Amino acid sequence: MIKLLSILLFLYSTSLYSEGGSNYSSFGIGDLENVQGAAYWGAGGTAIAVPSTHSINLINPAMWSYNELTRIQLGYRFQQNLIESADNSLYQNYGAIDGLNIMFSIDTSLGLSAGFGLNSYSQVNYSIASGFSKVVDNLQVSGKLENSGAGGLKKLYFGGAIKPLSFMSIGFTQNVYLGNIQRDALTFSNESYAHNSYTGRKNSFNGTNQKIGLNLTYKDLSFGAYYENATLLRMNSELIYLSYYDLIGSNNRVVDTTFTENSKIEVPASLGFGLSYKLNKFRISSDFYTQDFTNFTYNTGNNAKFKSLNSFTIGAERLGNKSSGARTLDKFTYRFGLGYKELYMMVNDIPISEQYLSVGLTAPFGKNAMFDIALVLGTRGEISSPLVKEYFGRLYINMSIGEQWFVPFKREFEE
Repeated sequence: MIKLLSILLFLYSTSLYSEGGSNYSSFGIGDLENVQGAAYWGAGGTAIAVPSTHSINLINPAMWSYNELTRIQLGYRFQQNLIESADNSLYQNYGAIDGLNIMFSIDTSLGLSAGFGLNSYSQVNYSIASGFSKVVDNLQVSGKLENSGAGGLKKLYFGGAIKPLSFMSIGFTQNVYLGNIQRDALTFSNESYAHNSYTGRKNSFNGTNQKIGLNLTYKDLSFGAYYENATLLRMNSELIYLSYYDLIGSNNRVVDTTFTENSKIEVPASLGFGLSYKLNKFRISSDFYTQDFTNFTYNTGNNAKFKSLNSFTIGAERLGNKSSGARTLDKFTYRFGLGYKELYMMVNDIPISEQYLSVGLTAPFGKNAMFDIALVLGTRGEISSPLVKEYFGRLYINMSIGEQWFVPFKREFEE
């Protein structure tokens, strides 16, 4: 397993494919990825109260008490977007390694587990082009604007979970946030008397926060909750502005200005609740979580402001048969889900939301290995200048391998 871990760490440091994502990731710190893992996205992204013996729950660490083996989990995500405006449409896509997580199941009778990992917290990936025409100093100036951005925040976490009571588990994680967001703006003029220009801003972030999770069970009913406190991110910014002439087919660039500054921004606290109920081979679940960005101050524009993020999800699962003699297809877990998310930005006072449906399955292979896959299809935004409507498809894949590192021992109690 140590050799396998070294290979997975190398893979996670390398983005496999990247070209462009959602235009709405241009606002704030990008698209937030509160829920992760194909096993949860297959059921609409419900996870807060969903027990699993193999998938590592990253939204509610209290659910780690259900894990039975020491396990390594690696994820991959691919997203295809169709972006439509009133007079144009564009396909954009990207794919990348999406999370490396390790869980140690120390004592199953106490629900004692510990884990750490590295995952995406926000994703910025957009490319926008538009024409312009203005009168400046009695001169007509026209051309094209190109805006693009890439990067995001990663979350490094470590923590643990335990069952202090037979019906209760609690979990805790310490989180470290790191990342860079690069935003570029290019202006191309059609007139010879106007310069082309470039503005680039690179922001580097780091900060910490904590998360606590709770799970209560009564027979086949499970309740989950989590709270993640606010994160004070330290930010280092570098701004470069330059203009250039096109001379005989080549660019003669002149750097005009470079600024650097240090500042701080606060990412607001997050709170969520979930329920799940198991009935024979089936389980239904539902989640709600919220995060208030009303006072968030980073990357605001003239036509954008921030609001609360709210997510509502519901999912259903047909659980796989764990018997060694079961038919192959009967061992699979099948999932379906629906979700509605109010994003944390408004553009021209129009709130942006997304809605989606999902399907997924879990397939066991080998002795203690699992393969999870989920497909999410949905839309976000609307066609109303300067807004666009996006149709998206997201493919999530997780592979995990488990081993028993800690052998349970018999406990003897004196009468």
